[in-house]
Amino acid sequence: EYIEFDPYLNRVRLKENTQPRSIRVNYILEDCETSKFPPHNQPKTNLTADYKKSLKEHIKFLSSNPSSPFRELFDSNGKASLQGIIAFCKDFKEKENIEIDSSQSAFAKFWQIIEAQAGSCGHRSRAFLLLADLLLPELQVMIVTNSCHVFPVWYDRAKLQWCKVDLG
Repeated sequence: EYIEFDPYLNRVRLKENTQPRSIRVNYILEDCETSKFPPHNQPKTNLTADYKKSLKEHIKFLSSNPSSPFRELFDSNGKASLQGIIAFCKDFKEKENIEIDSSQSAFAKFWQIIEAQAGSCGHRSRAFLLLADLLLPELQVMIVTNSCHVFPVWYDRAKLQWCKVDLG
């Protein structure tokens, strides 16, 4: 028997003088669509406001070319859309190893991946995070990882829940 269970911290407080030999813990894992954890207020990237503005303008410029894959980031009114970012990241070509100039900064290497639209689930998820930060700054996004997959989740303020995005 226990006195209190804290589901947020997964902590059980036992009665005093209880000497358990073992404790069995059963977990029920909820899908992201039904979880109710509130969003965090930490920034998604550490880019300055001026740098974000410059990158957003660069993406807008790239999307002005009718054959550019960056066009799908924006709706017919020229506004960035969540569905457009999802579609853009799902269109990445599957590549485990991408040739990247190692002399570049971490951000420049990552931008090279976005422009090539190639990479694994980790590359796609981080591209989603960066594009959401640049184009939809009000959207709360974070990345979930485990031993074999990486995917982003975004917070739906209307439904008060995190929503999973599987980019492949």
